[in-house]
Amino acid sequence: VSEYQELYCKMQQKKPIKKRNGLSKMIRLLRVLLPGSMGMLTSLLLAIGIRTLSFEVFSKLSGLLFKATLEKNYRQFVLIAGLNCVHSLVSGVLEEGVVFLQNKISVLWQKNLYKQISSKLFKNDIFYRLRNVDGRVPDPDQRITQEVQELADAFAGIWGFVFTPTVDVAWFSYMLVKFVGAKRVMPMIAYMIGVWVLLRMVTPDKEVLAKREKETESRFRFIHSRVVKHNESVAFFGGDLREKKITNNALDDVVREQMASRYSSNWCDFVFNAFHKNPNFEGATVSIPQLFTSFFELNFAKTQLDASSVTQNSEYLRNAADRVMRSFGKLSKLYENVTTLLSSATRVVELMDTMDDLLTHNKQDNKTKIEEQSKAFSLKNVDLVTPTGTCLASAITVEVVKGEGLIVTGPVGAGKTSFFRILAGLWPIHTPGGSLSKPPQGEFVLVPQKAYCVDGSLCDQVTYPHHLEMPRSKEDEERIIECLDAVGIKYLIERQKNGLDETSSRWDSTLSLGEQQRIQLSRLLFHLPLFGVLDESTDAVSQDVEKNLYKTLTDRGITIITISKRLSLPEYHSQRLSLGVSNSSGWTLEPVEK
Repeated sequence: VSEYQELYCKMQQKKPIKKRNGLSKMIRLLRVLLPGSMGMLTSLLLAIGIRTLSFEVFSKLSGLLFKATLEKNYRQFVLIAGLNCVHSLVSGVLEEGVVFLQNKISVLWQKNLYKQISSKLFKNDIFYRLRNVDGRVPDPDQRITQEVQELADAFAGIWGFVFTPTVDVAWFSYMLVKFVGAKRVMPMIAYMIGVWVLLRMVTPDKEVLAKREKETESRFRFIHSRVVKHNESVAFFGGDLREKKITNNALDDVVREQMASRYSSNWCDFVFNAFHKNPNFEGATVSIPQLFTSFFELNFAKTQLDASSVTQNSEYLRNAADRVMRSFGKLSKLYENVTTLLSSATRVVELMDTMDDLLTHNKQDNKTKIEEQSKAFSLKNVDLVTPTGTCLASAITVEVVKGEGLIVTGPVGAGKTSFFRILAGLWPIHTPGGSLSKPPQGEFVLVPQKAYCVDGSLCDQVTYPHHLEMPRSKEDEERIIECLDAVGIKYLIERQKNGLDETSSRWDSTLSLGEQQRIQLSRLLFHLPLFGVLDESTDAVSQDVEKNLYKTLTDRGITIITISKRLSLPEYHSQRLSLGVSNSSGWTLEPVEK
């Protein structure tokens, strides 16, 4: 036991989640996100650029409107006012266009991310190994169903956060320099850089805060899903108060992390508003009057413009300076937005890197020679070891040939289901020098203790994992009906309104446990493998029904490997493998007397 636990500890140390810096995470994601979206992304950036030009037009129209007012030129006033109305409509279309493109890109990127993840998740049983064997990502379901969408939304929105203020600052700073000269613009630039440094100093590590918040939310969601899953047991035992205490403790953790995150955000917003949005703050307005003074001195001294022209240009200058200040303020908060984005990116990239690592080491984890083209099951000197390093039995040697069934018995916790998982290839085998031979995937079917009902029709329950497209052939339909009849549940067809085509996502609640187990055995008959491995798959039916089911399976040429708490139906088994035995190896193998 200590040898394998030490091996487990070493393996855990050798496979930490790959550490990436922020740039590496973005590159990793962009390779997944960008394909198929470059056209929309280009349109988004173009729309953002046009929106900046739209504000330039608005600033000039505002100045002309003031000029027309001072000159009492009513005709020109009406014309400019009409242009302002048209401009407002165009600006509204641009704003909604930018939002529409961001949403469209977000949906596309969410689709790209999910397809990339699912292409690896449903390959080589990664979905099982991720939760039950590896352990590095404790909440893959939340990351896939919730955080992928959050990441896509944040990534689609970050382009507006970066590109819009950058273009505004560059364009309107250039116009200010053109109006009053670089020397007069420098105080404002220096002020904004100083505020950016201050904000950077007071902004905490949002990535760490957001990551902790998501982890507590994941724990809270898991606790509630556990109560939903076991609601009947909780109700039978009267565990309301106990479950309430557990969920409230998890809720307290969520609230604590959310309060810490909100406090840091509010503190940053306070500093931001004080230095960027509050017009009464002395430091925030000190540079703009200097610009106006410089404008009046230069223009009155050199060009001697009339009052209406001065007002026109002053209005433009005021709008341009305000736009620069506000845009630089958005850039100052960019760090907070980026770190929030990185928190989502970190967890999704961790999931993707872990799946890549599992795919890479899929075969390397096994130290035992495995052959998957055999006509029999054969284990030689294989240790039965859990993923956490607990050795349940050592050097198991057993062979099961066609027509000679095997029954595996033992008390609870002896490793019967672990033996089932070893045969299925769900757990890696760490026995040096051992060997495992088994038929190819299609020649054996493993039937777990807990029946699984797929989301689909009654026909799909029998043919799973295959799906027969409509219209089905007459031969396939007769074969499915014959399989249901052979296990004694042909009446399900008549009981359903649409017969075999009755569709449901709740078959597990529609069918009784006994019916669900018979459905699983009908799958064996439909696929007709060489071997059927049954992990207590008939414990919800009576003994006489169980005997008839076994007879039906063996009559069809299926050799049965049964996992059970006790020896049952000896006439269908030739050998008995007993686990949890009090000897040095923890197992015995003996023939079954029929």
